[in-house]
Amino acid sequence: MKALTLFDPWATLVVLGAKQYETRSWPTSHRGPLAIHVSKKWDTELQAQGWQEPFYSAALGRADFGVATGCIIGMVDIQGIFPTSSWQCESSLELTEKERAFGSFSPGRWAWRLYNPRRLATPIPCTGHQGIWNVPPDIAAKVSRQRHWVKVTPAGIEPRLRWS
Repeated sequence: MKALTLFDPWATLVVLGAKQYETRSWPTSHRGPLAIHVSKKWDTELQAQGWQEPFYSAALGRADFGVATGCIIGMVDIQGIFPTSSWQCESSLELTEKERAFGSFSPGRWAWRLYNPRRLATPIPCTGHQGIWNVPPDIAAKVSRQRHWVKVTPAGIEPRLRWS
């Protein structure tokens, strides 16, 4: 199982489905499932940003934002990777105002298209790392064994027995 560590509020935004693109200075060849880990570090500047719009209405009002630091809080799937320059020439890659606020789409960066977000009912403590990293087998087993996922849908959230 692969994972990516993010600071909150970005990690929460990803697993809630409010952030559909993760922007990075580097591309990845990884496609498919990706565990989302919340950094244990809690920066006061980032915390303050989480209390401002559009972060507040997208994350704080919908989840236990900032509570599960140093934990895997959910999964997403990476569908594709696009250079941010694609947005200048392809009208099919329209970004909402919120999505632009949630990432850095400046030239020379990469946008990872995320889909199928699902939040763990119970966050799992784990040490994170920079970049995409391998989840230790015992932690991956705990993630896989969780019986109750919360899947975000346009109409709200619904419990799921298994994620695909």
